[in-house]
Amino acid sequence: MSKRQSDRAANLPPSHLAWVYALLNESSFDAWESVDQAFQQTLHRGPDAPGQALALERLRHILDTKRVYWGAVARALHLELDPPHYLPELLRWELTTLGRLSEQQLAQPLDYAGRRFSVAGLLRLNARHSSWHAGQVALVCGEAWNELGAASGRRAGQGEGAP
Repeated sequence: MSKRQSDRAANLPPSHLAWVYALLNESSFDAWESVDQAFQQTLHRGPDAPGQALALERLRHILDTKRVYWGAVARALHLELDPPHYLPELLRWELTTLGRLSEQQLAQPLDYAGRRFSVAGLLRLNARHSSWHAGQVALVCGEAWNELGAASGRRAGQGEGAP
């Protein structure tokens, strides 16, 4: 995808609110591949598990960048927003907050990292960025992640929604 195509995709029209909401919800809470699953998996590992420090650092990065994205939204919309400092709470908070934004607010332009976005476009970037790092956590967790999937009967090709 070219930079021009990427810029167009990042500035989705507000008619895509339901799609952005679904994307953010899935990236945060999908039973298979989500930030919440990465967080839960990391909690079940011991502090000395291989890659645990990196997994925790990536989750902290997700929390911090989500707070930065929402800070940019707050400035663009002249809102006072106070995103939670605990990742599971922040994941729920951002869906509730997104649901309170109007179509007009979602279409509001803003600048972030030298690029122009709509609020909806930046929230789409938020979901994509978080999913990227949740995948890194899954990779770092390696065998423990695979054991969790096997224990719950969710191996590749098995069960509803299996990848």
